[in-house]
Amino acid sequence: MSPDSLCDVAPAPVPVAGVVPFSSVDWPGTLAATLFLQGCPWRCPYCHNPDLRDAAKCGDVGAAAHDLEWRGVLDLLGERRGLLDAVVFTGGEPTMHRGLGTAIDAVHDMGFAVGLHTSGCYPEALGRIVREHCPEWIGLDVKSDPRDAQAYARVAYGGGDFGGGEHGGGEAGRGFAPAQLVAGAKVLRSLEIVAGAMMGAAPGATAGAEPVPDGAGARRPALEVRTTVWPDSPAVAGVPGIADVLAGVATEPGAELATEFEGKAAFTWAIQKARPDGVSPDAEAAAGFRADRPGWADEFDELVAGARERLRGTSVAVIGR
Repeated sequence: MSPDSLCDVAPAPVPVAGVVPFSSVDWPGTLAATLFLQGCPWRCPYCHNPDLRDAAKCGDVGAAAHDLEWRGVLDLLGERRGLLDAVVFTGGEPTMHRGLGTAIDAVHDMGFAVGLHTSGCYPEALGRIVREHCPEWIGLDVKSDPRDAQAYARVAYGGGDFGGGEHGGGEAGRGFAPAQLVAGAKVLRSLEIVAGAMMGAAPGATAGAEPVPDGAGARRPALEVRTTVWPDSPAVAGVPGIADVLAGVATEPGAELATEFEGKAAFTWAIQKARPDGVSPDAEAAAGFRADRPGWADEFDELVAGARERLRGTSVAVIGR
């Protein structure tokens, strides 16, 4: 189903399933309210918001949001002018909703900066948002090496029984349909789009596109790439490959990535430990997910150190969480 066909009957621009009125972690270093949107096409085993996956709830905004209508969201934000710097749209997957741009514009009109969390699964929709609605910060999930179709599908579809043996090899005998095996390619395209905007290319263009002259076009967004890892996972195995992809983006000939955004690094890669809280037991069992094991803390530190070394000399700041 295309993103433009989802939630056609929603009376609000986006189906808000919940609100955190005050957060300092959803856009690191920024005081923000966080809006959780309903619906996601992927089934990551470590997802701690599994109740937000069901896109069928999009048509019933009141029930999905516990009777918190969009007007109530705007009223809440109005009360927090001067207390908050920004609003973060997360999910679920925000770019699956055709009204996301309208919602971002409404938040901008109230004087807030906008952050956007996305898995990158709808690159063309993300390109339109970056080009036409100009979020100041984007948190982009890169779940494994996006060039490895099987590994990426094992993360994006590992938390549910989406496999079919006739489609080829997968973990524990599970295979993946051809449509699922393009997940990594979509994320790579999304990364290129956002990196292109960071380089000052026309937003929505890929990295390496002709830059927009100073003073022309939209502001450059800051980017945080996020990779969630857990022991013995395809995400862990994919970290070196992700590092190489990011190095290629950051050091491409002609690239002029912004190095700072409001005094902070403009391009960060957050390698973060999966949390056990909120994970669906069915997804946990289907993917063999476990958030910890003896020695995992040391392995994680080595993983982050190795990523930093691979990206030494680039504009990418690697952090561990």
